[in-house]
Amino acid sequence: GNARFVAATGNGAFEIRRGQNGFGANLLGNYGRSASAANLPYETTAQNVQARVRYDRFLSKVTSLFLIATGRHDKFQGINFRFNLDPGVKYLFVREEAYSLWGEAGYDLQIDRRRQADIDVATKLGQSLPPDVDHSSRLFVGYKHAFNKEVTLSTGLEYLQSFVTTERYRLNYEAVFAAKVKGSVAVGLGFTA
Repeated sequence: GNARFVAATGNGAFEIRRGQNGFGANLLGNYGRSASAANLPYETTAQNVQARVRYDRFLSKVTSLFLIATGRHDKFQGINFRFNLDPGVKYLFVREEAYSLWGEAGYDLQIDRRRQADIDVATKLGQSLPPDVDHSSRLFVGYKHAFNKEVTLSTGLEYLQSFVTTERYRLNYEAVFAAKVKGSVAVGLGFTA
């Protein structure tokens, strides 16, 4: 077509386990600009970044206690900064060489700092915003399948039920298909809803 578009996405992940201790970190960022015609200036159409760290203390081969801390900025969700703290317990239902299935249960603390311009628009339209501080229960189920040593599919569904506003709940879904290119470098295709 006649539109101009520039976009970049970056993702990095690190995991290590030493004895009964596990540590992981992820960083994900998206940025995009587009113009609907050659004579129009570019406008930012995507701008978000998310960082997550996780610590697991393994109590047995199938059970661990964990703590997750996540920070997020998303211009188009109106979030200057969102912080989540998630303690909980993980149980591994199936752990085979080619696949694993696990569940997690715990608590989620979410603190939002929204952009004032977006708060003003919502107020003007008579819309209510979620609370700046929310306390929720958290349930998660995850599945990982290794087609071989180089190609994997990971997917997970998360349910969060607010204690502050009981009619408020959230569902998050993620799927990542990744293939190793060389060493620890991989390319992937991800979907998040």
